[in-house]
Amino acid sequence: AEAQRAAAQQAAAQQEASSDQTAAAESTVTPVQQEATPATYDDAYLIACTAACESNSYEGMLAVADVILNRVNDPRFPNTIRDVIYQRNQFSTGSRFQRNLANGPGSTALQAANDALAGTNLVPGLFHFGAASSHSGIVIGGNAFY
Repeated sequence: AEAQRAAAQQAAAQQEASSDQTAAAESTVTPVQQEATPATYDDAYLIACTAACESNSYEGMLAVADVILNRVNDPRFPNTIRDVIYQRNQFSTGSRFQRNLANGPGSTALQAANDALAGTNLVPGLFHFGAASSHSGIVIGGNAFY
């Protein structure tokens, strides 16, 4: 029992150190105010559901929402919010996303989606993101945006 307790304490300490390193690696970004994007309530809801799947912080959710809108406004990607989100293998649209659709994404995700639609952009000109542990770029909410 003592050995298990010691192992659990060591694991907790390693996890804490890892999250401290991730927090230290977070980028400080200044939002850019762009033109608002006209959208329906359903569009905002889809953005919020997606953002809630991809990050746990307001800033991370806002950056994910910004990537979606950056893509909508770029000719290399579909030109609707729905088509960008549902583009194959681009965003998490699995079980967590389906739960968000059914139960609501939460107020933080809705606020991030609405702020992005109002023109607040943390990652102007960036179209991709992935786990900060395996990608380089601007780190926000545990993801690297590039």
